[in-house]
Amino acid sequence: MRRRDALATLIALGAASALGAASAPGRAAAEPGDTSQAEARPLDYVVVDPAPRRRDRLGPDVLYLNRCAGGCAVGTDGNSATANQSTIPAVPGTLSAFAWPDPAWDQVVACVQATYRPYGVEVVTTEPAGGDAHVEVMVAGAPAELGLMAGTLGIAPLAADCSAQVGVIAFAFANVHQDGNVLDICATAAHEAGHVYGLDHAFDCRDPMTYLIGCGQKYFAHLNLTCGEFDGARPCKCGERQNTHVSLTEALGEGAAPTGGAEVTIPYPAAAATLADGETVFVQVGPWRPLRRVELWINGTRWVRQDAGAAALYMLPIPAAVPDGVLDLETRVIDDLGGVSRATVQVTKRAPCGPTVPCSAGTCGGDGRCVIAAGAAALGDACDGDRGCGSQLCVDDGRDQLCSDDCLVGVPTTGCPDAFTCLPLDAVSTSGVCWPDDLAGAGGDGGGCCDAGDGAPPLGLPVGLGFGLLLRSRRRRARRRP
Repeated sequence: MRRRDALATLIALGAASALGAASAPGRAAAEPGDTSQAEARPLDYVVVDPAPRRRDRLGPDVLYLNRCAGGCAVGTDGNSATANQSTIPAVPGTLSAFAWPDPAWDQVVACVQATYRPYGVEVVTTEPAGGDAHVEVMVAGAPAELGLMAGTLGIAPLAADCSAQVGVIAFAFANVHQDGNVLDICATAAHEAGHVYGLDHAFDCRDPMTYLIGCGQKYFAHLNLTCGEFDGARPCKCGERQNTHVSLTEALGEGAAPTGGAEVTIPYPAAAATLADGETVFVQVGPWRPLRRVELWINGTRWVRQDAGAAALYMLPIPAAVPDGVLDLETRVIDDLGGVSRATVQVTKRAPCGPTVPCSAGTCGGDGRCVIAAGAAALGDACDGDRGCGSQLCVDDGRDQLCSDDCLVGVPTTGCPDAFTCLPLDAVSTSGVCWPDDLAGAGGDGGGCCDAGDGAPPLGLPVGLGFGLLLRSRRRRARRRP
């Protein structure tokens, strides 16, 4: 394939990918037939009284996945994980054992463990000793075995006040999943345990608490999502929106950082290519957690940042201001928890810099690169553009224009140093910027650094519509801190 044809193909793929990413979460992946069949499913939770016991007094949190080897006899006399009693079944019954091969079970367990890894809970396959100080999910059987409606993939108790419970059983009916689909069984088990921990349904197919299909493996998202099943978004049971990551962190404590990351490749330009003005870097991002943004770094300087949501082909134009010379292109993909995945390629714009090809910005190194010195301004200092900041981020809140840095809102470790607060970019965002404590809330609109108020773009649309207004580099005289 010729270079022009290959580039045209990538542009077409990128446009299709962008259109898919802009669709309502989960809708693009669900065919009408799949949705109508799923809408017949009953709700998979039973609302119960608030948990009578505090979880933090019961020792370490444990989630027990029971494959019911030999069958699980389930009674209906109260609720006890240890005694296999639950008030959810319509009648007492026996769940048949997990019907799929051992390798499938091992994959389901590994998937659930990865899903709950960021939280302070141990996922085990042997029943813990010590009474009901754990949560159990029976990953086995079919709903009819407990007198429940056909089409029920799982069911669990959900406390009326969304508090986390302990000592109860949830059910993930593994044997009704077609062909023993590991990701579907994993999502069901994680979903039903999520109800026990106080979570409502998320109207976003990237989160395990969704009813929407698609999106591959699902992860509890550090996003403020609306709730709902199939007919559209609705307010959540215990608030307008729900952040499953924050809720689980509050209920279970912090766990370990996720392992792995998105597979990131650069299909264009190819290594050692010579580029002209106006070229675009194509970044292919594989399945992973929900994403926040994709960045393009050139010779150690960040030139482009673009909002992202999920696996897709992203197109990052190389700014015209990038000087000619050897370019080390690095693409960074940042997920919802701040994890970074990278890909690199070296190319040349026009020709290496040197005596006959001077740098339009920076200084020419001996290797043909134009090197731009890092900014010297510290966090909180006045700035007139990203290049002047050591963090490479200059933010204007309408009153002050200061060097800032990216951070995460609503989690114990935000990424901001002492004397700085992580302020959200808009009324519902979990992406934020570090802002001096003494100026937080003092922005010109009265809403702090990043409060976009009711005009904030809805989730599922590119938040760059608001993000760019906040983070654009100013070329006027900077306002200085009082």
